[in-house]
Amino acid sequence: MGDVELKKSPVVFDKESHTYTLGERTLQGITGIITSQLFPDKYAGVSASVLRNAAERGTSVHEEIEMAENGFEPDEPREETLSWKKIKSEARLEWLESEYTVSDEKDWASNIDLVMRDADGGIVLADIKTTYRPDLDYAGWQLGVYRYLFELQNPGLEVKRLLIVWLRDGKGQLIEVTAHGKEEVKRLLDDSRDGVQFVPDSVKEENVDAQAMFGEAPEESVARLWAMASKIEKMKKTVSSNMKGWMQDKGLTSFGGSLIKVSLSQGAPKETFDKERFREEHPDLWAEYVTLEDATPRLLVTLTKDAKKKYVDGVDETKLLSNF
Repeated sequence: MGDVELKKSPVVFDKESHTYTLGERTLQGITGIITSQLFPDKYAGVSASVLRNAAERGTSVHEEIEMAENGFEPDEPREETLSWKKIKSEARLEWLESEYTVSDEKDWASNIDLVMRDADGGIVLADIKTTYRPDLDYAGWQLGVYRYLFELQNPGLEVKRLLIVWLRDGKGQLIEVTAHGKEEVKRLLDDSRDGVQFVPDSVKEENVDAQAMFGEAPEESVARLWAMASKIEKMKKTVSSNMKGWMQDKGLTSFGGSLIKVSLSQGAPKETFDKERFREEHPDLWAEYVTLEDATPRLLVTLTKDAKKKYVDGVDETKLLSNF
């Protein structure tokens, strides 16, 4: 096999601030937009200390593997590094680059953990994961974006395989990842750049008789309803805050009339269980007691910018409800 020439990106990555710059311009990384657009609750309930410890551990594993591949393996390597060398050899993968920067040189940039080629010369992109359980849904988007930017930067090269390199507790595994298509990935990046909520193909509208379900103007009715719900929720928070302040000023614990009863309690300390910390620190116990339930379909309705401008500031509830 001949040598593979990878184009070096003009984008400069600063490891300390984790920023990407191209001349005077700062480009955005892709992990943040994948999380905000598709997995907003990914780290909900996870304590800052657990996230910090996991990030530090992951960074140290990444850095040592990069050093080892560049010929600077420490005298006493981590067990993750030894696991990586073993599975790389068994899979007959040839290392080409670590932390390879890819970019569209306009808006986006990111570093790919590993660029390799297989025994047949095919390009392989891989991301190293050290978490308790690899998130394949997230990786499908992450590696899909990596592939899109890699091929954009290297027009003569086509990515053959996408892998997770999972290193945990002295074990190593290569996990094949099915990424999202290039058109859908491009739409994710375009929507994120334009400040629009991205809707994946998997949750797009299907061909149903929407008119029979919602009336003569189904899309308008749904948009108005979601806009009204958003507005009412904000109003509830404001009114609740005002009522609580008023009751505290008056020294009241309750009041009411013929339509509502309002009470104000002092509250009590609430016990919480840091499940992410427990899972991180006691993986064996977690695996013994945790059970997985089947996934249930999730409906996602997102207002476009035009709908927000049109309906959020003025909702005709009477007309909306007449359609249901």
